[in-house]
Amino acid sequence: MKDQFLIWLWKNIKKIILYLLWLIVFIVLAYYFYGKLTGKDKSIFIQGKTSNGHYQIESDCYSCHETIDNVKLGPPQQAKCLSCHKEKKKIDTKSNSHRAKIFEAEGKAKLRDRVPADRCVSCHEEHQLGHAGVTQPVDFCILCHEDIAEEVVSHKNLLFNECNDCHNYHDNSVNYSKHFIEKHLNDELERLTESTLLTRNFSKFYKKKHKSKKPLAWREQDAPETIETHLAKNWENSSHALAGVNCQDCHKQKNKQWLNKPPPEACKTCHKRELKGFLESKHGMRIKQGLSPLSTGDARLPMKNEDHELSCTSCHNKHTFKIEVAAVESCLKCHNDEHSQAFKASKHYQLWIDKNNIGVSCATCHLPRIKKGKKVFVQHNQNENLRPKQKMVKTVCVNCHGFSFSIDALQDEELIDNNFSTKPIKHIPLLDMWKQKLNNN
Repeated sequence: MKDQFLIWLWKNIKKIILYLLWLIVFIVLAYYFYGKLTGKDKSIFIQGKTSNGHYQIESDCYSCHETIDNVKLGPPQQAKCLSCHKEKKKIDTKSNSHRAKIFEAEGKAKLRDRVPADRCVSCHEEHQLGHAGVTQPVDFCILCHEDIAEEVVSHKNLLFNECNDCHNYHDNSVNYSKHFIEKHLNDELERLTESTLLTRNFSKFYKKKHKSKKPLAWREQDAPETIETHLAKNWENSSHALAGVNCQDCHKQKNKQWLNKPPPEACKTCHKRELKGFLESKHGMRIKQGLSPLSTGDARLPMKNEDHELSCTSCHNKHTFKIEVAAVESCLKCHNDEHSQAFKASKHYQLWIDKNNIGVSCATCHLPRIKKGKKVFVQHNQNENLRPKQKMVKTVCVNCHGFSFSIDALQDEELIDNNFSTKPIKHIPLLDMWKQKLNNN
């Protein structure tokens, strides 16, 4: 009997090995997919391309979804959309004619049948093959505004796929309010005679708050003796040392343990608003969700080959924290798209050089200074004025350029690519229409 078994085994040895290999492969795959199904990262199951705004956090499905009976993912939750996009709550006022509350009203059932605008996912449905972010066609305004040419005479010859030239769906009325337009009605200059850019005043308020703080010399640094400090020699001439901020102020946190690499949270003590903006931006949104920092290797925009992780000290170089470096060189160290590549050949950069690093930098436009009360701080959430691009007119462009010139420039894609090295070709007739309206009245 034993001999027969050995003979059978010898004859079928190849087949048995093949079956065993298939069994091992099946077990490994089953274990792998079970881990993916039950783990936090389920991005392997995504069927379509995640939008440019959300792809960084696609590995954490629970950022947008909730589980049903701890078994499967439910549909995206409106509350989770608004937990990150708080600005959509802020503009849910009478000045926004597309606020969700309008579409929730009983008498708006017909409008909801056309566009269920009371829910974000009606226009921003993710993971749809062939779509990336906005799933409505560019001319979807016609669904509700088919009679606009009769209601507003100035719109008679305009196309529905050009609405975005002047309007933004969410805060369409706030974008260019009546007060703002009339203030800049005759402001057609290419360039203003005098810039109205805000001046930094952080140090002024910091000194008032910390009167006991005095400038520190290198001999006064308080790093533990076990720490090699030669790499931090630049701290002595930094804004931190001049403001009395010592080593342990950043490297020792609540647990009182020394951290060689302080997390972004360490900056919150003095730079609360700046950190908040950073964590809401594309630069810091992964950290806010409890994920690893964004790496340039993961970005969809063209980046240089170096694999950098994004944190506060990625832009504000360690220990020196030079703002002039963070405003230009730190950006160009990573960004390799056409717009960024063209910056150093632009008039904006020439102003930055001519005016000794107080002209127009990358940060001037993408991380603009904002005034809250008497304090001026840098908005570190570049999304705040980057999308839709019309937002940049109010926060940035009209500080140096005429209103009409600014909106023309921002609607010219070729001009954006070459970093505004030429004049705009396309003309947006917003001011012309407004003047015509005033004349008719």
